[in-house]
Amino acid sequence: METVIIHEDDWVCTFIVGGRGGKTTGARGRVVIGLLVGLFLTGALIGVVSMQSGGVRPITAPSKDTGVSASATSLSYDFLDFFNVPYGEWWDYRFATYGDLPINADCFNATSITDGICVPSNAAIPDSETYPYTNWYPLPGNLKWDNPSNNPMVYAPYRLHVTGMTVPGYNRSEPVFLPVLNYAQPAGNRLDFDWRMNYLDKATGDYLTNVVGCPSVDPAAYDGFYIRSQITLAMDLQESKRIFNVVGTDQSSAQSWWNTNTNSACGLMGPAETNVKNWFLAMGGGGSGSAGVGKYDIANSFEWYYTNWYLQMTATVDADGTTHVSIDHAAWGTEVMLSRMFYWGNTSYKLNYLDSSKATGWWGMELAWFEDFSFAGSLGAPGGGFNFGLNTAMQYHFQHQSSPGPNGLYDRTDDVPFWTWGPILTDYTNDYFAQHPASELDRYPSATYIHSTPGGYTYGQALPYDYAPIRWDLAAGQSWHFQFPTGDVIFYDPNVTPVPANPQGGFVAVAMPLDQLATNPASYGTWNGLAKTWDVVGPSSTGGPAGTPGTDGVPGTADDQYALAPWGSISLGAAVPMVTSADLIGRSAWPERHHFVLAADSVQTLFGKVANLGNSPVTALVEFNLYDSSGALVGTFRTGAATIGLGGTMVLSYDWTASLGKYSVTAQVLYDSNGDGTIDAAGAKVKSFGFSVVP
Repeated sequence: METVIIHEDDWVCTFIVGGRGGKTTGARGRVVIGLLVGLFLTGALIGVVSMQSGGVRPITAPSKDTGVSASATSLSYDFLDFFNVPYGEWWDYRFATYGDLPINADCFNATSITDGICVPSNAAIPDSETYPYTNWYPLPGNLKWDNPSNNPMVYAPYRLHVTGMTVPGYNRSEPVFLPVLNYAQPAGNRLDFDWRMNYLDKATGDYLTNVVGCPSVDPAAYDGFYIRSQITLAMDLQESKRIFNVVGTDQSSAQSWWNTNTNSACGLMGPAETNVKNWFLAMGGGGSGSAGVGKYDIANSFEWYYTNWYLQMTATVDADGTTHVSIDHAAWGTEVMLSRMFYWGNTSYKLNYLDSSKATGWWGMELAWFEDFSFAGSLGAPGGGFNFGLNTAMQYHFQHQSSPGPNGLYDRTDDVPFWTWGPILTDYTNDYFAQHPASELDRYPSATYIHSTPGGYTYGQALPYDYAPIRWDLAAGQSWHFQFPTGDVIFYDPNVTPVPANPQGGFVAVAMPLDQLATNPASYGTWNGLAKTWDVVGPSSTGGPAGTPGTDGVPGTADDQYALAPWGSISLGAAVPMVTSADLIGRSAWPERHHFVLAADSVQTLFGKVANLGNSPVTALVEFNLYDSSGALVGTFRTGAATIGLGGTMVLSYDWTASLGKYSVTAQVLYDSNGDGTIDAAGAKVKSFGFSVVP
């Protein structure tokens, strides 16, 4: 067993990103109807790790493209709304099959309660989740939180916006994410697309079933992963011949072909609809047998094969031959298929899943769990690229973990919670079907990583990889912009959250702002601590492994070039507010001599011992008020100001020219409370002492 650790000095930081769940039935306490530490890291990679596993920037709309653009390729990725994507009703369907739970709430979604999908049963916790949103998910296996084999993850959602211009590898000859049903036909001069996709909720399912008459989408059968695509396309007549094998020479003959080859009833399909359905199945893998393995096979990221629930098409042809096509398609697995198409491009996942160097897609990672998904743009001429805009919520990715803290041990005494984002691939199971052996987890036949989800039985254990980390290098013209929350978010304290912890009420939450702990590689990108933004601008290389099995082509051997942690990642911990404070300590304050003989010396020195009680350097002085025997103030005297380091102490002094008499003195620390150069605050302690000056 190897151990891969990313650390700086005595701090240790592990990166873990898991997948979605298995089709296993579980149970929980609620009723379901139907189915603080500041952690200062640089993130330097000094070993080979055994790890397994506000505002929105404007997004430029893609322009229409009728040919190969002369402009340079550009891709801008915006990551935003962390913790701020409310969970849809479909999340409450997921518990019965996959075990997903809201943390410290009964239900994910308030509408689920109204619809009777989730019935709150614990008066000690809220009925449904509110901001900041987080969820608990058990990896495939036993789904109950208190079972020793339960292996949980904790996630928070975010949104992803992407704008791509002249992006190569996708065009009217080979669009990749759209069918080409007649390769003998040349490409046309126009192909615009608009793809909307989301999981089905009860209201939509009821409408499709009872009003439209679509089969197989009755909410009574939902597992929370029934997904609906609504695709609209605009193309010239020639492109329709290549994409859909249309037979026609003008508006009339092309419209007649569409009318003959589609069926207006949602539950019935004409030949054109059947052919498109079969394309989806061929791409995603439409069966459990070996003959059903798809080019972008979904089995080991979905734990099932691609399943078509219905597919309905309509088309109208304009007088100039411009063809407008609408596709309404409900399925299992479309999100996985698309994520593979975005990462692998026209390269076959089925044939190359062990070798990321073969990927030719526009996305530098591969993660399936899109929600509220929209993807629109225009494909260029053969040999060219495409322009697009993509907006989506992302789930099962931004993850909560823990560091072992200063003592280097996962012992739940000084462990530190943090959140992490990093690039991964989407597979999280191996060989779900014996005839579907391709899995990106096959890159890690023996390596392990340390699990650190608070409250989990697996806390601190080294277990096999259940995710595939990768590097994501940015080319010229590419950029990331992350906007994290500027206010408080939720951390779950691994030290006081019990093991095991019931996700619904057992997690001990701490609300604090985020701050950057580390990046991998170290000092990657630009962090703005006030705005809570992280930016990376290409060209920017992470220096991570290429994602190949090496020259021998066999995973698990010495020449492997697989990442053991995500390269191009960031970890964020609780931002500790700056506290500037100082006060007297120990002996506090005293005179050089309590019985001062003027004949021997003319200067009596007054001393004060000052401690820095904050978490940042402090500028302080000691003020002495000197009174004579009658109580009259002789004078107020201050030491010079001095800067005291973190955790430090310093003795400050003032030399007073002595005169005969008995004196009393009060001493107090004064300090700069906000670092602006002005002494504006006083310590709590006032020390009194006295002395006499004799001839």
